[in-house]
Amino acid sequence: MIHFRTVCLAFVIMHHPMHFLSFVALFTPFITAVPYSQYILAPDSRTIYPALVHQVNGTVSNAASLIGGPNGSAVITNTSSVTFDYGKNIAGVVSVTVGTSSSPDAFIGLTYTESSLWINGQGSDATGNSGLDEVLVCH
Repeated sequence: MIHFRTVCLAFVIMHHPMHFLSFVALFTPFITAVPYSQYILAPDSRTIYPALVHQVNGTVSNAASLIGGPNGSAVITNTSSVTFDYGKNIAGVVSVTVGTSSSPDAFIGLTYTESSLWINGQGSDATGNSGLDEVLVCH
């Protein structure tokens, strides 16, 4: 509809320049901005936090404090994991802040997937059908 009105407006200007003002006055209520903002999926900020905890495996205390903001604190012991859901497909740089560790051998492993069907602590589903990527390990 917008494209059609634009074509009609150009036709009126080219062929009947004296009727331009009456045409604009007649059709101005119908010429509106396209509501495209609903299609912008980018987050409001360049820093985002998980929307929810999808799954906890092992012994993790206070995992829910890690969602929604930067001030959470959780204790992860032994071979445990937390799976976060960001609510949409995201990309970017990951930052993890570790307060303290009880062992110099402790590590955090990061894996990624676009579907809850492929959540896996052994690898990332980042390469499509090419197999699993390695876990990104932070010591």
